[in-house]
Amino acid sequence: MKTTKVIFIHIICWVAVLAYFYGEVMIKGITLRQSAFDISMNFIQIIEFYICYLWVYPQFLKREKIFQLIGAVLFTMAIFIASRYLIEQVLYFEWFGMKNYSDDTPMSKYISDNIYYSIA
Repeated sequence: MKTTKVIFIHIICWVAVLAYFYGEVMIKGITLRQSAFDISMNFIQIIEFYICYLWVYPQFLKREKIFQLIGAVLFTMAIFIASRYLIEQVLYFEWFGMKNYSDDTPMSKYISDNIYYSIA
């Protein structure tokens, strides 16, 4: 498939996905501040997708590199968790005075919750 066709398909798919995610935001008039956590999570998910799509799977999706593939996928999940923590727990608190999780949330809960979101 030509590169321009692949890019076009990606654009169409992301427009559809983001319209689905944020259709309610637009219809109900939810403010940017109220949907900030969704926006940052979706942004990080898109970055994780393209890291896997452009680097991880082309490099390691071979039978003899199965352990490297598993390691690379786990690495991208760790990057997702760390990025989401940095943005939503540190930067958002500094900029907007809000956090996605309370201070008494154990790190194990945060990690297990974000493992789900990294593969969702």
